[in-house]
Amino acid sequence: MTDRELMQQALEALDRVMSHGAAVNEAKEALRAAIEQRKPVAWRKHYENSGYTYFDERWRTIPHDAEPLFSN
Repeated sequence: MTDRELMQQALEALDRVMSHGAAVNEAKEALRAAIEQRKPVAWRKHYENSGYTYFDERWRTIPHDAEPLFSN
Protein backbone atom coordinates (compact mmCIF):
# COMPACT_ATOMS: atom_id res chain seq x y z
CA MET A 1 0.00 0.00 0.00
CA THR A 2 1.36 3.40 -0.95
CA ASP A 3 1.59 6.35 1.43
CA ARG A 4 -1.10 8.10 -0.59
CA GLU A 5 -3.46 5.12 -0.29
CA LEU A 6 -2.81 4.96 3.44
CA MET A 7 -3.54 8.68 3.85
CA GLN A 8 -6.71 8.30 1.77
CA GLN A 9 -7.92 5.45 4.02
CA ALA A 10 -7.20 7.53 7.11
CA LEU A 11 -9.16 10.45 5.67
CA GLU A 12 -12.10 8.19 4.83
CA ALA A 13 -12.04 6.77 8.35
CA LEU A 14 -12.09 10.28 9.82
CA ASP A 15 -15.01 11.16 7.57
CA ARG A 16 -16.97 8.30 9.15
CA VAL A 17 -16.29 9.50 12.71
CA MET A 18 -19.48 10.77 14.30
CA SER A 19 -17.92 13.54 16.42
CA HIS A 20 -16.68 16.41 14.32
CA GLY A 21 -14.66 18.29 16.91
CA ALA A 22 -11.92 20.76 16.10
CA ALA A 23 -9.17 18.13 16.41
CA VAL A 24 -10.90 15.80 13.93
CA ASN A 25 -11.46 18.62 11.45
CA GLU A 26 -7.80 19.70 11.74
CA ALA A 27 -6.64 16.13 11.12
CA LYS A 28 -8.92 15.83 8.09
CA GLU A 29 -7.63 19.08 6.60
CA ALA A 30 -4.00 18.08 7.20
CA LEU A 31 -4.59 14.76 5.44
CA ARG A 32 -6.33 16.43 2.51
CA ALA A 33 -3.41 18.84 2.13
CA ALA A 34 -0.86 16.01 2.28
CA ILE A 35 -2.76 13.97 -0.31
CA GLU A 36 -3.01 16.91 -2.70
CA GLN A 37 0.64 17.85 -2.20
CA ARG A 38 2.05 14.45 -3.22
CA LYS A 39 2.57 14.30 -6.96
CA PRO A 40 3.77 11.21 -8.78
CA VAL A 41 7.45 11.17 -9.74
CA ALA A 42 6.95 8.33 -12.21
CA TRP A 43 4.35 5.88 -13.46
CA ARG A 44 4.41 2.24 -14.46
CA LYS A 45 2.21 0.11 -16.62
CA HIS A 46 2.21 -3.66 -16.88
CA TYR A 47 2.07 -5.08 -20.36
CA GLU A 48 1.21 -8.77 -20.57
CA ASN A 49 3.88 -9.63 -23.13
CA SER A 50 6.76 -7.49 -21.90
CA GLY A 51 6.24 -6.75 -18.20
CA TYR A 52 6.42 -3.27 -16.68
CA THR A 53 7.27 -0.13 -18.61
CA TYR A 54 8.17 2.92 -16.54
CA PHE A 55 7.29 6.50 -17.48
CA ASP A 56 8.28 9.90 -16.14
CA GLU A 57 7.62 13.50 -17.15
CA ARG A 58 10.07 13.27 -20.05
CA TRP A 59 7.53 11.13 -21.88
CA ARG A 60 5.10 13.26 -23.83
CA THR A 61 2.13 11.16 -22.77
CA ILE A 62 1.50 8.87 -19.81
CA PRO A 63 -0.99 6.03 -20.32
CA HIS A 64 -4.23 6.84 -18.51
CA ASP A 65 -4.18 3.48 -16.73
CA ALA A 66 -0.55 3.70 -15.57
CA GLU A 67 0.03 3.30 -11.83
CA PRO A 68 1.48 6.43 -10.17
CA LEU A 69 4.70 5.99 -8.20
CA PHE A 70 5.59 8.38 -5.39
CA SER A 71 8.83 9.23 -3.62
CA ASN A 72 9.10 8.86 0.16
